[in-house]
Amino acid sequence: MTRQRNAKKIDIRVVLSQLPMFQEIDDEHLERIVAASELVSIRKEERLFNKGDPASGFYVVVTGKIKLALPINNSERVIDVLGPRRSFGEALMFMLRTYPVFAQALMDSTLIHVPQEPIFELLASDPLFARRMLAGMSLRLHNLILDIDTFSRQTGTQRLVSYLLQHLPQSNDTPERSPIVFPLPTTKQLIASHLCMAPETLSRALHELCTNDLIEVNRNLITIKNLSSLRNYC
Repeated sequence: MTRQRNAKKIDIRVVLSQLPMFQEIDDEHLERIVAASELVSIRKEERLFNKGDPASGFYVVVTGKIKLALPINNSERVIDVLGPRRSFGEALMFMLRTYPVFAQALMDSTLIHVPQEPIFELLASDPLFARRMLAGMSLRLHNLILDIDTFSRQTGTQRLVSYLLQHLPQSNDTPERSPIVFPLPTTKQLIASHLCMAPETLSRALHELCTNDLIEVNRNLITIKNLSSLRNYC
């Protein structure tokens, strides 16, 4: 793992300004946080941190994919797979706790590490900064609660449909009924763990969607035949 203070190809300020927790803060405060942050490069299968390591800040994924998982005996339980513009570790930073999971790169990745010191200093010195930051974090928490509520009410197939819809390629000109082809963001085994499903249950859910002529599966390549029908399936 390597750390870079002044990488010219990645604008740390632009990335951080897009985070919900920083969208409500002013430019002066954001610049202080940017100045203390640094880029971290990590290779495929390398761990960013282990369970029990102290949380001295939080991370934002710029490129690549990071797996958060809980080690269980000789196996693991995948908590999340994070791609670009996703952040993690904020709550633990404020609680001064150690990481309850480990973070591992699924491919060569670049992240931004935001240390806790400048954030704590601004929180202590500027009440307006604290209110604006809390506003951004509250919005994220609200959306997370909605996601958990939806997840808890869904069957395995419904969770899979939601997952596929969340990972559609970003395109605004794709007709609703046109085929959409895209690769799965990670392996089927990791997807099954993330969706709280056994691998064979995921296979049955994929087969169900294929049988109903909603998708086609070619290894890790997914073809959505009818987006409207898929959205309405569950």
